[in-house]
Amino acid sequence: MNSRGDRSLLALALAWVITLTVGLRPYIYHATRTRSIPNPVIPGSFSDKVLWRKIFDRNPVFVPMTDKLEARKLALQRCPDILLPDILWEDENTEEFPFDSIELPVVVKVNNGSGWNFFLRDRSPEQRVGLDRFFQVMRTRKRYGRKNGEWAYRPLKRRFFAERELVDSCGLPPDDYKLYFSNGRLTQMHVAHDRWGDRALVNYGPDLKVVPVDEVGWRRDYVPRDWHMIDQIMGTCRKLAGDLDFVRIDVYVRAGQIYFGEFTLYPGSGIMGSATATELRAAGWDISLSHYFREPSNWFRRHYLSWLG
Repeated sequence: MNSRGDRSLLALALAWVITLTVGLRPYIYHATRTRSIPNPVIPGSFSDKVLWRKIFDRNPVFVPMTDKLEARKLALQRCPDILLPDILWEDENTEEFPFDSIELPVVVKVNNGSGWNFFLRDRSPEQRVGLDRFFQVMRTRKRYGRKNGEWAYRPLKRRFFAERELVDSCGLPPDDYKLYFSNGRLTQMHVAHDRWGDRALVNYGPDLKVVPVDEVGWRRDYVPRDWHMIDQIMGTCRKLAGDLDFVRIDVYVRAGQIYFGEFTLYPGSGIMGSATATELRAAGWDISLSHYFREPSNWFRRHYLSWLG
């Protein structure tokens, strides 16, 4: 084999060495959860591409995108017209939380984790106990993302905050729009309605046609009530996504206005989601356009990229 071919094989071997040393913990996590042998070195599935991102791509923008407080600032930089739910309280500790005076309802959150939320809707003793338990757990919980390899959480300093819960005139939450973008192109979208009541979930492909999926417990016969705003919603989310090789943008529409929810870089940590939806995300995600391959090139990245086509 010629020297160029030798270097390409060496680059491929080195990519596996990096995977099984630096990325061993997330590799085992994916293998255990998916009951399969991952291939993040030449990834094809959505799970393998998320695992590749965890191991290789250290895009510095991932850190503020992951921080729920810094993400709000970044969203305003990218899209000055976007609205944000009001923050009614913020602190590093929880001793001075204004339980008796804060305007309800609010969602109490931790900035450096995923799904670390408590919905405070009244001042009942049960809610007080639940909130105290939430604070206790959050104060002692170890850093999010250690086992699954979501490294962008690592440098975040923990802060607690209470965000006004968005509800409509009937007290229902607004529809939750989650749009997946790759290099400015929509690859998949789903809209969730009233997830704690009359649950409905509708999935769409990049052409905005309904795509059947296999999530259970949700009704499908639902037309999003703000669908007349879909072009505006997509335009706003495209600004928020920028040219990132892959990101999920969460927004809410309330009273005809679009509110930012969050950036999501590792949806379901790459191991959750319907097969149909994840196939759409994988098909549209070209990791050769990632920050990792946009950085100053060296022989390893050049030859590794050649294996990715």
